[in-house]
Amino acid sequence: MMKKNDKTTYILLAVFLLLIAGYFLSKYAKTLGTVLAEKKAGIASEEQTSDETSDDTDLQGYPFEVVFLDVGQGDCTMIRCGDHYMLIDAGTMDYASKVRELLNSYGVRHLDAIIATHDHADHIGGMSGAIRAMITTDHLYCSMERSDEEAFDYFVYKAALEGLKIEVPAVGDTFTLGEAEVVFMGPSDALQDDPNSNNRSLVIKVTYKETSVLITGDAEVEELDELVRSGQDLSADVLKVGHHGSSNGITEVFFGLVHPKYAVISCGKDNDYGHPHRKTLSVLGLGLVDLYRTDLQGTVIMVSDGDTIEFRTEQEAELADLWTKGKYDPE
Repeated sequence: MMKKNDKTTYILLAVFLLLIAGYFLSKYAKTLGTVLAEKKAGIASEEQTSDETSDDTDLQGYPFEVVFLDVGQGDCTMIRCGDHYMLIDAGTMDYASKVRELLNSYGVRHLDAIIATHDHADHIGGMSGAIRAMITTDHLYCSMERSDEEAFDYFVYKAALEGLKIEVPAVGDTFTLGEAEVVFMGPSDALQDDPNSNNRSLVIKVTYKETSVLITGDAEVEELDELVRSGQDLSADVLKVGHHGSSNGITEVFFGLVHPKYAVISCGKDNDYGHPHRKTLSVLGLGLVDLYRTDLQGTVIMVSDGDTIEFRTEQEAELADLWTKGKYDPE
């Protein structure tokens, strides 16, 4: 029979071993990014060939293209369908020249539409790079005609100089971009008086054949919930994640209805807001999307023939890093 002192010794030893095991488990626990990296590496271990090192020429000739321009802590998206172009947002004023260079590099002399999702400087400050005499524009859309934001006043001023007037689209309004269809899905009438203009962001879905892209500006939970309740078809292959990857730029229900294969986050490297937040990355990670980030990969370009989709990035980044929360995210 075991003596009482021996039992005590064994119990203490077991507790000690459990504490040691817990320490090492917590110290070396895998992050979400590491798990996803290993999972995808195992699935695609034999596919890491020329697809990862394809140059620009591999993606030329596609009829549909979306450029998520790296404008730091801001948003700017150019969409091309055939020889038709549109611009959604343009970063801050500091990026006006970069927007101009992008349009020049594609030889753009006419934009079917310029869309400002809302009135914040990190979305419309660089619009002067597109609103200028050398480029004509059919339509200038925004979610509002008036704002107290200084950047919005300059936006209106530049538009007026070029004879452009802001059009405020309604939910369900559509127009064509070459063979693609563009539909405005938000904001709803219920949000027109919301003092938070993020919740009055224009939400745009662009569809070319079997390929679709959903762009939500800085829409927060209130607008995302309205979209869910609207009963509209939110499904899309590519989601431009709202509000730069902020925790309030996505919800599980909204994401479930979109059910994207790919997600793009536009945010600044080591930004003060901690974007992208852990919560957002968790939602995206559980959906096993392919994630792209401008803060780590620079400008991100998507191309499609209407069926298949390919991406290329300005810079390379480790897969595990893509799933790492923003530097200053306190969560």
